[in-house]
Amino acid sequence: MTTEQGRVSIPTVKDGEEWPFLFRVYLNCVTWTLRQLVSFLTGPNEGHDLEVKINTPGLGAGDYSDLKPSQTGAIVMSVDYAKAPSYPYPHALLQAYEALRWALTSSAAREGIHVDPRRVVIGGNSAGGNLTAALSLLLSFRSGPCSIFRESLPLDFKQVLHFMLYPSLELRLPYDLRLARSTIDAQKHSLPAWMARAMEQSYLPPRICKDEIFVSPVAASVDLLRELDVPPAILFTGSLDCLKEEGFCYAQNLTKSGKEVTFHEFEGGTHGFSVKPQEGSAEAQIMYEECWARICHSLRDAFS
Repeated sequence: MTTEQGRVSIPTVKDGEEWPFLFRVYLNCVTWTLRQLVSFLTGPNEGHDLEVKINTPGLGAGDYSDLKPSQTGAIVMSVDYAKAPSYPYPHALLQAYEALRWALTSSAAREGIHVDPRRVVIGGNSAGGNLTAALSLLLSFRSGPCSIFRESLPLDFKQVLHFMLYPSLELRLPYDLRLARSTIDAQKHSLPAWMARAMEQSYLPPRICKDEIFVSPVAASVDLLRELDVPPAILFTGSLDCLKEEGFCYAQNLTKSGKEVTFHEFEGGTHGFSVKPQEGSAEAQIMYEECWARICHSLRDAFS
């Protein structure tokens, strides 16, 4: 008898139809500029105790950095995965998996990174929220082709939580449609359509099937989710971000499948409310602090 898990194919790097050359040049220019802007707005990449290069053949270059925050007692590792459009789906997903697998090996221990495989949390915001959902799904398979990912980790591996902040979870639909279905206020404050469109087209060239659950986690049926060993989830959205609809939908699907979900919509929250705000907005500062206070509290509970 074929289970729902048995019908899901392994995400693999494939050759196939590309965007036209000039359009690829445009996407490279736009995404590079946007990353520089985000880097400027979020501040320098400082405070990490260690930076490690990990070999991920065929998946592109990337770094794995380690930060030990005092509020949770956790080892926090940030994967600087290879970026689209040079490395489209599923490069980032597979590279994040390889980084996790490496972190649980003796090689990581020799670098001073001692991770308890029984207490692993995965989290991310925006596109990182998409990767968080996708990787958590990938690690939840216990049968079928995708179970090889969990089987390649230590026997005592356990993901105790995953948190997604204003995640992009429904890439099977063009961003323009997701923007149009939201409230007028959310449309005014959401990412501009041209910007989100460029990022999504960079990640998903024409050859990619956008209905895959590792591309669009909301495509995972309740029956499939019920079979999977999905860890407890935290999902935060902002009332002024059009991605709130797909976030709420995914939270509902997880709840219907019997999974533990904590969902919260921050009133007045825009895309990026978890990023430390620049000087000026007291409300944004309060929202930022509340967001991370909630997450740190949940992490402490999950680790206890």
